[in-house]
Amino acid sequence: MRFKPILPTLREKKRYILFQFFSNRNFLYEEVKEAIYSKLLELYGEFGIGYIGPIFLPEFWIKEKNVGILRVSHKYVEHAKLAIISIKSIRGEKVIPRILCVTGTLKKARKILNSL
Repeated sequence: MRFKPILPTLREKKRYILFQFFSNRNFLYEEVKEAIYSKLLELYGEFGIGYIGPIFLPEFWIKEKNVGILRVSHKYVEHAKLAIISIKSIRGEKVIPRILCVTGTLKKARKILNSL
């Protein structure tokens, strides 16, 4: 038995947050992912993370520039931005977070990421 696909109007909309961490060292994908998820858990709990739906895109993490993309639900973009901005250190190393932009498509996010 085949299921019908979800209509586009019922599908959950996504937003892509481009962010950067200024620091003296380059961080691995796992370190940044752990820092973001732990801050989201601290601020909103497991229930809140379920609503925000954060997905860290590892293929778009640029280690040399500490730049990455986080996909979230369109209703909770501000919550995710607050969590990123409130990160003060990653693995004991002080960082200064910066939100570069928020886009509605991955194509636009990729274009901005490549222009950095």
